[in-house]
Amino acid sequence: MNQRFQELDSLRGIAALIVVFHHFLFILPAFKDYTAPENFWIDLFTYTPLHILWAGHEAVIFFFILSGFVLSLPFFKEGREFSYTDYVIKRFFRIYIPYIISIFIAILLRVIIEERGISGLSSGFNDLWKNAIDAGIILSHILFLGEYTTRTFNSPIWSLIHEMRISLIFPFVVMFMNKNKLWKTVGAAVACSLIATVLIKLTGASSISILYSIHYLLVFIVGALLAKYRFLLLDLVAKFKVKNYTLLISGILLLTYPWWFFRDFRIIHVLDDWVIILGASSIILLTFTSNVFSRFLNLKANLFLGKISYSLYLYHMLVLLPAVYLLHGKIHIISIFSISLLLSIAVAAIAYYWVEEPSINWGKRVIKKFRERELEIKQVSKVDLEETAE
Repeated sequence: MNQRFQELDSLRGIAALIVVFHHFLFILPAFKDYTAPENFWIDLFTYTPLHILWAGHEAVIFFFILSGFVLSLPFFKEGREFSYTDYVIKRFFRIYIPYIISIFIAILLRVIIEERGISGLSSGFNDLWKNAIDAGIILSHILFLGEYTTRTFNSPIWSLIHEMRISLIFPFVVMFMNKNKLWKTVGAAVACSLIATVLIKLTGASSISILYSIHYLLVFIVGALLAKYRFLLLDLVAKFKVKNYTLLISGILLLTYPWWFFRDFRIIHVLDDWVIILGASSIILLTFTSNVFSRFLNLKANLFLGKISYSLYLYHMLVLLPAVYLLHGKIHIISIFSISLLLSIAVAAIAYYWVEEPSINWGKRVIKKFRERELEIKQVSKVDLEETAE
């Protein structure tokens, strides 16, 4: 069986597109507040499994699982050397450089567009770009430090804060996984998530709190477990003759569980992310078991979405907000959404080829320089030792 990791990139692209749809609908009061009395269509797309089409938070959980899967793979290959320095450099240039450029663009857009809030749009939309800009908030965004609101510049970046934090410690987490039995890994991850969730509820922690990072560590670990035990899991799927449509349907139902399963009974939704994780895992397994799903993910459009997914995530709100402020009241909101979607994809493609890809290549060159320098130091040290011995 082929290792279909290319298809996982396509999944990431589709998840990014779902986040885009989420934020587009987010500006409409009926969807933002998740309430539209006696509106059949809004209820249908909100309180049923069709919510999958704009399930923003669930898509981010998907990102985290995919990151855990991909980042852990090198640790499961016997004989492969690991350099933490190389790893950090790669993550820095892969995530941080494109991120920081998007932040400076967001600051520029905020300065240019002075209008704040539009009557008739959601409170969530009108809360964006509302906070005053000062040196402190800019520094916090640059350094990922302190408790600050990501609504000031680019609201989706909250997930990148957790991605960077977890990425820095993740190699040690995977090493722990390799040295301990499965039950210890799962037990430790679940315990951390549970404790963090309780503290979040008690303290009302912000979305970028370290407590959320501890909770989301579980999601990364599940991704790593899927990578480590994927062949065993696929054997079990085959042994018990689990149908592909079962994986697909169960995946969608579990991913959207918070919206259709006794949604008003909040006590059973305290740990929604645990259920969402199971749904995402089911879809990832489907990637490896279904040739039909694999062919769908290998469509050029989906592969392209996967390629630009990070830039699409970074820039779609930086396209949507100016578009709404400039065009609202002049053309229909659906037209604004359509224009914003096309522009978001175009901007993401430009950002990928002009920022993201060059940044990745820059990181590779830095690593190469580091290795060359280390080799020079070793050679000099060897010569010094030989001369001393003589």
